[in-house]
Amino acid sequence: MSLPSLILASFFPLFCQSQDFFQENLLIAINTQVPSVENYILHPKPWWLKVATKKWQWLAFDPKIYHPPNLNPQDYPAIIEHEKTHLSQQRERGKYRWFIKYVASRKFRLSQELEPIVVELSCTPVELRRQLAIKYAKNLSESPYHRAAKSFEIAYNSILSKAEEMGVEIDI
Repeated sequence: MSLPSLILASFFPLFCQSQDFFQENLLIAINTQVPSVENYILHPKPWWLKVATKKWQWLAFDPKIYHPPNLNPQDYPAIIEHEKTHLSQQRERGKYRWFIKYVASRKFRLSQELEPIVVELSCTPVELRRQLAIKYAKNLSESPYHRAAKSFEIAYNSILSKAEEMGVEIDI
């Protein structure tokens, strides 16, 4: 695990609490709070997440789904479903425990990405699913997911296996 990841993992709960307090009060003050979606709150990424993540990445930390600020999250329902799956995982295990394990363990990170990826695939038109599965397999085996899978082949086969297990068709 890289030093920036360790630092982020150490301070993430503190940042969340102070940032949430500040932003919620600011949003109430200017009356522009983002509406919740089925008990989840869509929220633009704050500055400290912009520093710690890729520009295009979304992040879920119960109860919020953080999205790139330049995007309208309502235009990305499949990604919202992906992130909502992460929120469910966090609720099952405890969000802080889940987050620390997600950052610290490649094996756990891979296991926690497979279900959300397949959920996202299930919300994607069938003709685009294989292309999206390939994109995710590449990302899982490279830096965006800190090499959660040891290779593209392992990531891709894991996605296909999980899709079959969940009854999601990848090809037409």
